[in-house]
Amino acid sequence: MLGPCVLEAPGFSHGESSQVCRLNHFTHAAQSLGIAQPAVSQAIGRLEQEMGVLLFARRGKTIQLTEAGKAFLMRAQHIQRELQLTRYDMLFAKGIISGQLVIGATPTIAAHMLPKTLAEFLKRYPHIDIRLRESGAGTLTTLLTRGSIDCCIMVQPENTDTLEVAPLFTEPLMLAAAAESPIAQMGRFH
Repeated sequence: MLGPCVLEAPGFSHGESSQVCRLNHFTHAAQSLGIAQPAVSQAIGRLEQEMGVLLFARRGKTIQLTEAGKAFLMRAQHIQRELQLTRYDMLFAKGIISGQLVIGATPTIAAHMLPKTLAEFLKRYPHIDIRLRESGAGTLTTLLTRGSIDCCIMVQPENTDTLEVAPLFTEPLMLAAAAESPIAQMGRFH
């Protein structure tokens, strides 16, 4: 599967082109976007005509980036990132804190602890684009060291040699048992 793609053409948005690259299929991309497949094919065709090269190899009903498409993708992603950073810089110049923050969290934390916290954060910083990546602690540590996420919230990671770790809070863990069970009768519940 191909990574995110920022192929652009007149009348063709980033979301549409990303879906084409992600799904490797014009029809599936069009269906996921709720638009007609011919519109997607035509937009890609216009872009290829403008560039003077085939960006996608068509094999039956599936597509794949050509070498030229891969080169175009790499440059287009760079341009897209630079444009976004420029937008953030202009907002910052106006005194508005903005940008993208990719937060990793374990599923339990993401479901139970982050919604309220993120809602409060977004009230204070409405121009921050927050992306949430849910995964297990091992994967989150890998994503963090690779730079794929900016920070993560999880239990104490095993290897902290390359990480800065700050405790957010301590939470008591409780053992619960039915009041009349043999475990509760052991006397250590008081």
